[in-house]
Amino acid sequence: MKESILKKYTDGLGLEEGYKRIREGFAFVDGSVFGMYRISGDSAADTLDRLAARDIAYLNIETVSEALVLDDDAKALGVPYICRLDEDFIVLTPPGCEKAGAWICDKCAEDGVEVADLKEEKSLLFIEGPSSYKPVREVLGVDVDLLPVRGITQVDDWNGFALTVMRIGRSNEYAYAIAGDDEAILKAVEECGEYASSNGIEAGFASEEAMEVCMMETNQPNFKMLDTDNSNVFELGLTWFTQYEKVEYIGHDKLMELFEGEKEYGAAAFKGVGAKSAEIGSPILLEGEEVGCVLECCYDPKLDAVIGTAKLRQDLAVAGIELTLKGADGEIQIETVAQPFIRPLSWDQPIA
Repeated sequence: MKESILKKYTDGLGLEEGYKRIREGFAFVDGSVFGMYRISGDSAADTLDRLAARDIAYLNIETVSEALVLDDDAKALGVPYICRLDEDFIVLTPPGCEKAGAWICDKCAEDGVEVADLKEEKSLLFIEGPSSYKPVREVLGVDVDLLPVRGITQVDDWNGFALTVMRIGRSNEYAYAIAGDDEAILKAVEECGEYASSNGIEAGFASEEAMEVCMMETNQPNFKMLDTDNSNVFELGLTWFTQYEKVEYIGHDKLMELFEGEKEYGAAAFKGVGAKSAEIGSPILLEGEEVGCVLECCYDPKLDAVIGTAKLRQDLAVAGIELTLKGADGEIQIETVAQPFIRPLSWDQPIA
């Protein structure tokens, strides 16, 4: 496997500095943790459409769909980005979604659809944060005002390099993914960094750990944590990645059975009261009775508390419930809350 070209920048990164960059300025995030595949051939759209819980066959050129992929039993395999180009597709699989990548590759092989691992020839860089559009516009020359959310544009000649720029990311701030040759990505980092320094913008690299905190704050699922083998799509809170009017994809019928059946558990966000850590899978109690468990969690440096998502008895999967989390070091008090934990600056700050 090719080593990340950005490793020298990302080794030893701390949590708080990177988190601040994502939330207040812009951060470079290494995309080597993603799978990156080119899917091509006459039946590529039909095959991907059969695998995704959102319409892919009619996806417009130069747009992206973030779609749930299920197995035959409606178990969640991951939520990849399916990016439609002029003649083929790029599929990006975030960390923890390796099962989805393998499933897609296997099904494409069965259908005779060509799959190429792009990581052997391209690198992937994310620029995320409320100021991220500035270097993308001023340094990379992208007309950010005309690039919609989940849109794609091709930069044919930037300093002699070709770049694919996609308006996608995981922090819920303004975000852009850039795919290009190794030399192009390194030059983009250098010139965007110089732009930040010259314009007084808080910028630099952020760790994957900092990104995962931002994801947790804004209800972006982290498949590195989620126990998809023992919890269904509804219990994991993943239904918003499906398109209910779509009826022909792998796992649909089983998913509808779950939808129509009685639901014992649901998902709810929680915050620790004076607690800074918790363990995935820890039982959650109400008046001594076990009513659920921790699905995913992390320490949030801005809130100075543990936050996460819990699988809870259906009647308790709402905001405003005080519960007890039984951890390895004793019991801590938690409260279910509405999301987002933190309101991203980009939601209220227009591109200017």
